[in-house]
Amino acid sequence: MSVTALCGGVGGAKLALGLYRTLPRGGLTVIVNTGDDFTHLGLRVCPDIDTVLYTLADLANPEQGWGRRDETWTMMRVLESLGARPGSDWATATSRCTSCERGNSPGALRCPRSSVVSNRVSGSRPISCR
Repeated sequence: MSVTALCGGVGGAKLALGLYRTLPRGGLTVIVNTGDDFTHLGLRVCPDIDTVLYTLADLANPEQGWGRRDETWTMMRVLESLGARPGSDWATATSRCTSCERGNSPGALRCPRSSVVSNRVSGSRPISCR
């Protein structure tokens, strides 16, 4: 027997897990929603695909139903300490140096005219090469 399931989110992940446990090996095909995918800080995020994969691999956070179990969120705290904000995309933004007015390449931490690292990371806000 072979089953194809359409799913997304926590409910779809639980459905896929139940089907996976009851069907013979190789008997399940899962087509997962990609309508909620987005780019955040220069990375493509596919929340429904992640949720289904983490659930099937027994890696999902059981309290939330999404995300990874024992996730530390350390990377997000570090990015926020450097100036990244939820909803921003500083990794692909182009900024202008406040000292020399030259444009920086996407995600640059340095002014193109200087070897000195800027004092803050920013998306649309200006940075300085000092």
